[in-house]
Amino acid sequence: MTLRPWIHFLPQTTFRYNVMAKLVEAGCSVAVIPWSDDRVEFGRVRARLADLVRAGLSRESALKSLTLAPAEAIGLGDQIGSIEKEKAADLVFFDGDPIDPNLLLGWHGTHIAGTLGAVGNNGTGIVGVNWQTAIVPLKVVGSENPDGPYTTPVSRVLAALDYIIVNKIKVANLSVTAGAFSAEECEAIAQAGEQVGHIFVVAAGNTNKDLDVFPEYPAACEVPNIITWPVPTKTMNWLNTYLVVPEKLIYPAAA
Repeated sequence: MTLRPWIHFLPQTTFRYNVMAKLVEAGCSVAVIPWSDDRVEFGRVRARLADLVRAGLSRESALKSLTLAPAEAIGLGDQIGSIEKEKAADLVFFDGDPIDPNLLLGWHGTHIAGTLGAVGNNGTGIVGVNWQTAIVPLKVVGSENPDGPYTTPVSRVLAALDYIIVNKIKVANLSVTAGAFSAEECEAIAQAGEQVGHIFVVAAGNTNKDLDVFPEYPAACEVPNIITWPVPTKTMNWLNTYLVVPEKLIYPAAA
């Protein structure tokens, strides 16, 4: 069986399921192998494993899945994959924790900020949409959140919205979901719109479901100043959530 090393959602639900942890509990040997042999891809795999550990996978099993289990899968478990007498050296050195709980949290906000406002014509990095924009980073996701890195407690969103109102911030982008309905959260988004003309742009999610049937929040909040960002149809990308709400303001993302 081939599975991506991340938390899966049960089909058409908001329930998150740690498949790898369940396989290990059942006595299976699970090997995690990067899709390509480069530093960036290996970093992504480490970050996904950190998420799985936060969600219940044992640290020992996570490390074994990257070291001994792949060697055993190709019949070389007696030669490489662990530090033992008479085995060949197969070492990777890390500066710090190889499964750092914060690994998955550091790149997405930076990526979005660059897309929005990276200065061009300077021979450095990428080019953003607006070279003179002002960006305020507000962290609402934390590694201590037991539900994983792409969900966040409503209390953090509310705190960010308070900051937005006080500082008259006009637009926010939220690439996570809090899942369950919160009237307080939807009301706070609407209040930001009423008080400072705020537009709240939020991701529809990555659960491959119709939010009209299985709503997820804040994406499904019925407020006038929210823009929910899905793909246009459920057939264009299996990973993305979709909406069929013609009266809402929907900007489709590219598949």
